[in-house]
Amino acid sequence: MREPLTVAVAQPVCVPYDVEVNARAHAAAVRSARSRVVVFPELSLTGYELDAPALSPDDPRLAPLLDACRETGSLALAGAPVAGDTAGEAIATLAVGGEAAIAYRKLNLGGAEAERFTPGSGPSVLTVDGWRLGLAICKDLGVPEHAAGTAALGIDAYVAGVCEHDASVLAERAHRVATTHDVWVAVASFAGNTGPYLPAAGCSGVRAAGGPVIAQAGPGTGEIARATLHAPALIDGGDRSCVRLLLELRGHIAGLGPGTVVHLIATDPAAPIDLPAWCHLTGHTYLGPAASPDGRPAYALQVVEDARPTDPDSPWRPR
Repeated sequence: MREPLTVAVAQPVCVPYDVEVNARAHAAAVRSARSRVVVFPELSLTGYELDAPALSPDDPRLAPLLDACRETGSLALAGAPVAGDTAGEAIATLAVGGEAAIAYRKLNLGGAEAERFTPGSGPSVLTVDGWRLGLAICKDLGVPEHAAGTAALGIDAYVAGVCEHDASVLAERAHRVATTHDVWVAVASFAGNTGPYLPAAGCSGVRAAGGPVIAQAGPGTGEIARATLHAPALIDGGDRSCVRLLLELRGHIAGLGPGTVVHLIATDPAAPIDLPAWCHLTGHTYLGPAASPDGRPAYALQVVEDARPTDPDSPWRPR
């Protein structure tokens, strides 16, 4: 199983047009986040200023951010307008680690964006430590076809930088992607004023596959939310009876982080009845039937942080 991946979503203080100051703020956020991947909002390096000059990945003003990423071993996903290839200028995600590069160009442009920018050529996936991260920018998150097309490439998480003024819209869209495609979703939104629009909502967050919120920032500028992404755990329960199976399952999941999805292979005919009931008793989330490598019946559940304990000798008796 892959090692867990720490991901943070950041809401940096932003000075309109000032890439040098904003890069320093990004660097400070990277150092504070203590995460392998740090996600920033749409156009985070310039502010949501649609007339901001295009930024090149080799711009010397990015040096503080590059230094912070090299020191911490982090990968920053920052937003910027970039000069176009043959298609024209684009709103982009820069992947900044040992160096900086354009990782994704926004596909779904909103409002006045289309007056200057050109859509990218297609979905993009970035692989970090074996995790496949599908990339999105703002309006992409609200277009179901974008998530579907990105998920079709094979992803473990859907990562978006946005500028959204309505926190409820942000939550609905992130939940839809997490539940429809059974992937982790990390969304970084601006907070406060940026550009000539309504104040942005903040409330950046990380959701586990299936939709539960694992980490959530508030509406304040400068906030960071951090979560650890876990790959699905496969447990082969064979033909053991459900009572025995649930006793073993409790031991297996005791060391798993919140949000971890468990795929349990179980051929006992009572499993699809007893497993949901046990999840209801303990507070873990039952997700329904799941695929198994060899076609045997399997069922999925999601680990929660504050599950209710049961008696060591009886899975049905609260402790």
